[in-house]
Amino acid sequence: MTAEQRQLDLAIGAVLKPRGFTKRKSSWYYVTDDCVGLLNVQKSNFGSRIYVNLGVSVKAIMSTDFPQEHQCNIVSRLSELVADRQAFEEACNFEDTGVSPDKLKHIIAAIETVGVPFLEQLGTVDGIRKRLAKGEPYHFLITVQLSRWLERSSP
Repeated sequence: MTAEQRQLDLAIGAVLKPRGFTKRKSSWYYVTDDCVGLLNVQKSNFGSRIYVNLGVSVKAIMSTDFPQEHQCNIVSRLSELVADRQAFEEACNFEDTGVSPDKLKHIIAAIETVGVPFLEQLGTVDGIRKRLAKGEPYHFLITVQLSRWLERSSP
């Protein structure tokens, strides 16, 4: 882990630990009775850019206690959920300036105000149902497995 990654990881931990998240490898997990939420920071293979991945798995259909991002029933990138995608993506690009205090502040603010509420809202099956029922674009992907399970287990 580079010094920049460690700096980012410490800042993210300062936001997530008090909210009940636990860290395993490079992912932070938010566990509820119904679901496991995930926040994962992924470094680009092609430069000094990061991606903040979010995922939710419903325990009733999970195959593992701590899923990786690609194993989640619901997935999104934080950049898809923030109000100003371009500004967020610029903050996540460390090519020129590294992890500057301003970029770090921008990333942490987005995690705190958008990422955490997203995971909390989708932390229950009822929360997932309510979010899907809104009838507005939801900017995340949902697996066919979860969609079918929700249909079969309607309240």
